[in-house]
Amino acid sequence: MKTNEVKPVSRLKITEVMGRAKFIRHEDKMILKFDPSHLERIEDLKRVVEYFKTMVEKMPKGSLLALVDFSGLADEDEVFDQMVKLSKFCGPHVRASAIVAKDPASTRLAKAVINHFAKINMPFFEEEDSAKKWLFSQ
Repeated sequence: MKTNEVKPVSRLKITEVMGRAKFIRHEDKMILKFDPSHLERIEDLKRVVEYFKTMVEKMPKGSLLALVDFSGLADEDEVFDQMVKLSKFCGPHVRASAIVAKDPASTRLAKAVINHFAKINMPFFEEEDSAKKWLFSQ
């Protein structure tokens, strides 16, 4: 007999999910910021990723400036897999992207994702303002 497994569910409220994917305006340019920072549960990360994808797919191809904040994320296989899948999905829509990584684990994660896409210019920064400045120059 099979036991009924209950899949873990995200504990984030929809307003929290929506707040982690938003546009940032600077003069005449817009950046789409994806902020999975400090999410500890993979279910929460997956929910934020899915919401972010719905925003990305509405955008014209090659139009997005994307900023991703990896700060506080664990350098784990499941997190890495989610970020690689998201990067592949977003690729056609993104003109340029940058990663913010402020601690050793998120820096390792950022380097792993960047190395996975060796030919893509996706720098990482310790400070969000530096990442925004680079994106706005693209």
